Amino acid sequence: MYTLGVPFTQIVDDWLPLEGGNSPIFGGLGKDGSVWGAITEKAFAKRYGNYEHTVGGWMYAAVSAMNGSPYKIHGHDGVSDDQLWNLIKSHDMDSDIMTAASHFCGSDSETNDQGVACSHAYTVISCGEFQNGGETVRLIKVRNPWGQEQYAGDYSDDSWKWTPELRAAVEAELGDAAVSSNEGIFFMDIASYKRNFQLTVVNQD
Repeated sequence: MYTLGVPFTQIVDDWLPLEGGNSPIFGGLGKDGSVWGAITEKAFAKRYGNYEHTVGGWMYAAVSAMNGSPYKIHGHDGVSDDQLWNLIKSHDMDSDIMTAASHFCGSDSETNDQGVACSHAYTVISCGEFQNGGETVRLIKVRNPWGQEQYAGDYSDDSWKWTPELRAAVEAELGDAAVSSNEGIFFMDIASYKRNFQLTVVNQD
């Protein structure tokens, strides 16, 4: 891990706090039973003193603590769809780590009118331009770290805007064959992304 850009080793064991049998109280296990995510979270909690100290916070700080990367915050106010798209596309091509913050519309147990959790951090995985019925669509591939999506706007899993041709093109280019399964990954057009999130954070690789 890193503190002020200086690397250090955080040592933890593989014991996890559980509730209800084998369910971790905090970060869950992978669908394949993997524990690396929960162990990494434990190292992060130890670095900051305890689990309670890791509640909330900003995405860039967590990423920087893990890889020492510099970051920049890009607010969406006063930025056009084209400018935001070019920003995301450029950093996607550079393989930088991108995250997005939703609006402060309540606690993260609440959602906005399109199902995006309030005051919550999402991961921006990739982006791509596609043709859909003669129209060019610029899609952002987003993931909710909870592992389930709630988004119900344009190009959500059940959106009428998906055509078989578009699904096939997206799966071929962005490498995701799960456009319609509840694994936390979903797609937004650039206008919906700009409207649902207040800022994009880039940690440069």
